[in-house]
Amino acid sequence: MTDDERALLLALVGVDAQAGQSLTEQDHAALDRLKAQVQDYDADALSQAITHVITAKPSEGRKLEWPELRRGKDRDSAGE
Repeated sequence: MTDDERALLLALVGVDAQAGQSLTEQDHAALDRLKAQVQDYDADALSQAITHVITAKPSEGRKLEWPELRRGKDRDSAGE
């Protein structure tokens, strides 16, 4: 795993913990080892950002449908 992936995993686990997901002692030990490997990341700040994205209400003026999102991805990969 890269540092980015480790930081994201820690952040997602933090969001799960905030949502009431319980962790075993083995889970906590694995997370502690993972935290020791991640440098220059604030997992708590990432968790807050993820929670905000998940719980934020959509903007009134920005309503995208899946086909529109897909077209944007296709356009990006085509080099446009």
